Amino acid sequence: MENQVFDATTLRLQLRELTGRRDLIDADGFSTGIDFYIDCALRWLDQQLPTDSRLGRWVYQASSGEYKLPVPRCRAVKGVWMYDETGECRGELIKRSISWLRSKYTEDWADLSTGQPLYYVLNVDNLAPTQWNTSSFGSSYSDTSDLNFGTDPDAFRRRNLLV
Repeated sequence: MENQVFDATTLRLQLRELTGRRDLIDADGFSTGIDFYIDCALRWLDQQLPTDSRLGRWVYQASSGEYKLPVPRCRAVKGVWMYDETGECRGELIKRSISWLRSKYTEDWADLSTGQPLYYVLNVDNLAPTQWNTSSFGSSYSDTSDLNFGTDPDAFRRRNLLV
């Protein structure tokens, strides 16, 4: 088995056999949680390789009123710059914490009037694995409209910024 390449199902079944973790992999080799750990291991291995592409630029053309910007598989954000429609630089946004943003803008973010962004934060919009089967929260909870509900296995692979 040394130096063999496995497809995902074979790998999961091998992990199920070797670890005894039947709660993370079903009998048919489908993930019930193990893909999270496999993906984490792959990202860790990827980070260990020296490469010229460690720094990169993600360019995204946002529309007016858009406050949630995708940055898929982003490891870290060094800075966020805003440009106008002509391509002229409008300046660098100031990094803040999510708690600061929530205390400053207490209303539902989708209801805010549009304007020039001043701040950005790394957003946490995924539910904890124990809540993946949740489809919604009642009206007693605030600020849940931007959460990713359901058991989407790729949810943790998406990252986004709030501006």
